[in-house]
Amino acid sequence: MGQGRAAIAVALVFPMRTPEERKMNVTQESYSELFADLASNLVTGRASITSTSFADREQVDLTPENPRAARIRAILPKNRGRGITLVIGTGTIFEIPDTGGRYTECHSAVEEARTISMAVIAGRFTERVRIGKKDRVVSSVGTVDIPPPVTVRWRRLRLNPFQRTSVKHIKYEPY
Repeated sequence: MGQGRAAIAVALVFPMRTPEERKMNVTQESYSELFADLASNLVTGRASITSTSFADREQVDLTPENPRAARIRAILPKNRGRGITLVIGTGTIFEIPDTGGRYTECHSAVEEARTISMAVIAGRFTERVRIGKKDRVVSSVGTVDIPPPVTVRWRRLRLNPFQRTSVKHIKYEPY
């Protein structure tokens, strides 16, 4: 009878995961490998990749040499189940869940990030950015032209809605 209690205690401390949960668990290395693969597929000198580690997240930047091409920043949380955040261009934000499928028909976050990133690298990305005081991005509408086109919007809440802003329409070029 003592062994049964020990088995229950072990099961509570190390719970078994279902196959779906194991499939959803994508490691930081796979995201880093994705961006290293994207950078290596480009012609040498077209983009540089940098990786920075913080206490709660890892950040991978894919910076193009062409100043009129969009930068891609991936924010990878260190705790599981939070997905991946892509910040593209000046201020367009894609929040991709671990299961994928939010913006494309892909069934994993890595494949969805690859699809969106490849479209951005190919120059199929436009953005409308509203900039407020101190060159701060107030809102953004970004469109990635993958069949069908995907549009993402976000806006920062402000205390003064009548504050003067400027709008920039940006059509990014390929890397």
